Amino acid sequence: MDYNYILDIQKIKDVYHTIRVNSKHKEKIVSFELFLSSNLIQVYTVLKNRTYIHQRYNIFLIREPKIRVIMSECMQDKIINHLVSKYILFPLIEPKLIEANVATREGKGSKKALLYMKRYINHLKENYEKIYVLKCDIHKYFYSIDHEILLTKLKKIIFDSELYQLVKTIVESTDYEYVEEEKQNGYPIQIRKLTPIQMPHIDIADLKQGRKAFSKEEWIDILLRSIGMEPDALSYREKWLLLTRMIPLVENNFNLCELGPRSTGKSHLYKEISPNSILVSGGQTTVANLFYNMGRKTVGLVGLWDCVAFDEVAGIRFKDKDGIQIMKDYMASGSFARGKEEKAASASMVFVGNINQSVDVLLKTSSLFDPFPPEMGTDTAFLDRMHCYLPGWEIPKFRPEHFTNDYGFISDYLAEFIRELRKEQYGDAIDRYFRLGKNLNQRDTIAVRRMVDGYLKLVYPDGEFTKEQLEEVLQLALEMRR
Repeated sequence: MDYNYILDIQKIKDVYHTIRVNSKHKEKIVSFELFLSSNLIQVYTVLKNRTYIHQRYNIFLIREPKIRVIMSECMQDKIINHLVSKYILFPLIEPKLIEANVATREGKGSKKALLYMKRYINHLKENYEKIYVLKCDIHKYFYSIDHEILLTKLKKIIFDSELYQLVKTIVESTDYEYVEEEKQNGYPIQIRKLTPIQMPHIDIADLKQGRKAFSKEEWIDILLRSIGMEPDALSYREKWLLLTRMIPLVENNFNLCELGPRSTGKSHLYKEISPNSILVSGGQTTVANLFYNMGRKTVGLVGLWDCVAFDEVAGIRFKDKDGIQIMKDYMASGSFARGKEEKAASASMVFVGNINQSVDVLLKTSSLFDPFPPEMGTDTAFLDRMHCYLPGWEIPKFRPEHFTNDYGFISDYLAEFIRELRKEQYGDAIDRYFRLGKNLNQRDTIAVRRMVDGYLKLVYPDGEFTKEQLEEVLQLALEMRR
């Protein structure tokens, strides 16, 4: 086994895929994947040119449940570390480990450790009356290991000098003195207690019970203030139009289009308010990035996010010839076919863009979908899959008085409870009092029911509303579909 064994772009891709699947930091992954090919080639290049230098760690302390040193690598270091571990160290060291060593070994882990523990205890019970268990941990084990001893042992099993030098670079990227210096000098502020600000669990029953304490108008005002808007500066209809923007966040597989003038905050909600939605800036995209990557066997954005919003729809382009057809299939059914398999996802799709002319002029010269690229804006099958067309020209251009200084839900709580509301279903509430006419085709009916479902989840999450309140929501849904 020599150095060239790891100079394989496919191995680098496979290692990155493993990191991607197991990573909890979506933002770091998304940032890296914006230029995925060039980033992976950069990893390959530094290895090929033998110019790899390990970057400094991001080091900090947490003190609960016990004092722990956290050391975080950049993505390039993480990939090379995994590459060396998987293809060099594991094959060499694995055969030398005893069976009961279960840490970070494939097919073992905590379950295997528990099995061994039970066996040892049963064995001891058969031979001894009393059993004593000593629970201990080696203080600051990983970064206080004697590097000279470790490297001496590694040199006995790694015969390729270049491979050994690469491993040595990683091992010597930190030591006890380095960490202590970073802790004391580099980071004067220590983390003594780390409390998650994101809500680990939402009791939706509490939300529904709390809703009963507010009138409809008060509740709408709270929702708008929670997304940063001041309801006192908005008309009653403008409030409902802004609520319509939130439907894709509470409704699965909901397709919304909003075209209007600039400076009306069309993309703000999907970029800043919820960590469960992603805003894709206008430009080229691929079926692999959006739906499914057949090479890596991974689902794209529609499987990772609750809502995928496209900004500046005029710039949307698919590199794949079948991209628009796959998008149409997904918008209609929530599933798409790739290869021999059919995949399903629940992400809603939002299309926002600017109209540079007045609506009257636009209607006389073209259509309300004019900002879309021709292959979308003139495809009636694509347009018919839009559940809602939000008239963005009715929303005012935002000025300082439109932004609130008042109280609303904190963003993390808002994001989590609207995500929980995706599990609720109120669309069939229409049938209590109304019947949709024959002038609505099947797609019209589905769109109206989903809009009603979304409005009711947002405004009446407790499921309590009158016939008149339901009629108000239904009329608005019919208008947005029309």
